[in-house]
Amino acid sequence: MKNKFGITIAILITAVVFLSCNLPINAATSKQAVVETPAPAVGMQAVPAGPDYAAARLTAADLPEGFRELSAEELEALGFSSTQFTHAFAGMLSEALPENFAAFTNTNGSFEVIVSVLMLPLTVLERPVIDLYLRDPQRLANDFSAVGGLADLAYDETSQPVGEASSSVTFGVQDSPLKMNGGVTVARRGEALQIALLFYPDGTQPALASYAVAEIVDRKLAGLE
Repeated sequence: MKNKFGITIAILITAVVFLSCNLPINAATSKQAVVETPAPAVGMQAVPAGPDYAAARLTAADLPEGFRELSAEELEALGFSSTQFTHAFAGMLSEALPENFAAFTNTNGSFEVIVSVLMLPLTVLERPVIDLYLRDPQRLANDFSAVGGLADLAYDETSQPVGEASSSVTFGVQDSPLKMNGGVTVARRGEALQIALLFYPDGTQPALASYAVAEIVDRKLAGLE
């Protein structure tokens, strides 16, 4: 898991740091695609539907005033999309795929960016393995140490537990036009693995820590159980 996770974070960090320094001034309205679920064929027993994970997506209404969601058009204009994120995670887990990808920026000019995504479903065998990984406070920080351009890697000792297992890391981003700091929380609840990532300019205080962002999504996940 270590190498694939490190590569994925490197891709995401590079894209989001670039995004945070090149934000368009005006918000665009993102369009949600509507997917119709076909009815089961006559004579076939319908498979019981699982949880509706769409309800566990981070929204601008969940965040402090001033945040707005970056549209698909804005992300694509910056060369970054949820599709790229999906491809970056390909093969990391046996069945899980990224869902509920969302990225937000603070419109007060702070260039603060928050990214949230779920990976699901985790298999029954993957869940305890991930839990062991996350319950070792330094493992996530150690994996981050292999990512170029990052500095001051540290387990976030101020973080609170999230879900059934979690780990949080803080870091600095050196190789960017604007010196940034960041934080990431990885947490599991049930068959869902979530990643909450934030970036903010060095010398400023983020509106929310990464674990606080993860707590918002985790409450939504808990409501589905």
